[in-house]
Amino acid sequence: MKKCLWMAFAMFLSFSIVKGEDLDTAQSKETKHSGVNNVVTNKFRDNWFISLGLGGDVYMGQNDKAMSFGDRIGFTGHISGGKWIVPWFGAQIAIDGYRLKGASYSGNGAYIQGWTDNKYFSQKWYAASPHVDMLFNLSNLFGRYNSKRVYEPVIYTGFGFITDKNFDNFSQATHFGLINKFRVADAWDLNLNLRFALVNNDCDGQGGSRGDLIGGLTVGASYKFKKRTFTSFAEASENTFKQPVSTENNNDDAKLKALENQLSASEKEVENLRENVKDLENQLAEANKKVKDAEKNVSVPGLTLYFTADSYTVQSRDLYLLKNLARQMKDNPNQKYVVCGYADSKTGEASYNEALRNKRAQSVINKLVSYGVDKDQLIKETKDSSLNPFGAYVLDRAVMITEK
Repeated sequence: MKKCLWMAFAMFLSFSIVKGEDLDTAQSKETKHSGVNNVVTNKFRDNWFISLGLGGDVYMGQNDKAMSFGDRIGFTGHISGGKWIVPWFGAQIAIDGYRLKGASYSGNGAYIQGWTDNKYFSQKWYAASPHVDMLFNLSNLFGRYNSKRVYEPVIYTGFGFITDKNFDNFSQATHFGLINKFRVADAWDLNLNLRFALVNNDCDGQGGSRGDLIGGLTVGASYKFKKRTFTSFAEASENTFKQPVSTENNNDDAKLKALENQLSASEKEVENLRENVKDLENQLAEANKKVKDAEKNVSVPGLTLYFTADSYTVQSRDLYLLKNLARQMKDNPNQKYVVCGYADSKTGEASYNEALRNKRAQSVINKLVSYGVDKDQLIKETKDSSLNPFGAYVLDRAVMITEK
């Protein structure tokens, strides 16, 4: 019996692969890309799915051939969840539930229901098997990835354990099978699942030296969570990379244009400021010229320095006045100045007074020259007259400086 099932499984698998390629040829003319490794790997949260299925099962133990095949058909259901890592390879966690039937020649065995007319004891029990599987999409493995393909054969194999509902009997379980996957929508697939589980020989409560096999056929559906598809390298280069880069370049061009406009406006503003500064410099130069011209044209007021009797030494209190006068004289180098010496004519001899007038005028000239005044600007004179019209002769002991 097992040999027949294995031959049937192999024939069905070969038919599925060929049929899958035929159906693929009749699909939409979307762009496909050859090879199995030409897609961009998605993120961990992408390409997840959940599957449900219901159908019948047959337990194949060493004594079950005593029963007719129809009497051995039980009920099975399964639920699984997993992820496609690449288009041709995925993984899932599943749990299968069984209502199993079998035959035993011993009334002391497990799960005995009663004696039959065919001289064997019938068995019935419930079991569950959690397992982890690897999935292989044969269409994408040996053909081309196409998210719109209607039919795809998927084989799987995995490991787990099986136990009855009372957890009295545990056995390791090797699962394998073929999922005939039919696409009905972007998010939904319809599945025809030919499934097998290789278990220990005592899984049915009967001993022996070989393993037992559980076969089943279920109909179910799978829901695929977003993101559901894979992107090929060619599509990624065309749609994922080029388009954003082009948009980004456009944005950069706009930003660059805006910056160029701002720079041009700033350059114009700087040029205007330079013109304003130049105008201000010209105005300042003109103002300075006017000030200098005004300084040149400033008339130096007359200055009178007084001396004590018989003295021709400039008093210290007058030195400050002479320094200021010297600065004005130097600012007007073309101006001539008269330095005129006086003496008290009421006292002393005339010759003495004349000599005193000369000494007083020369003393002032020497001071001005020492302060930087050009001596050619200074003209020395003496006068035998009174500076005071009211007759205060002591006020005649002086030197008067005036412009010529």
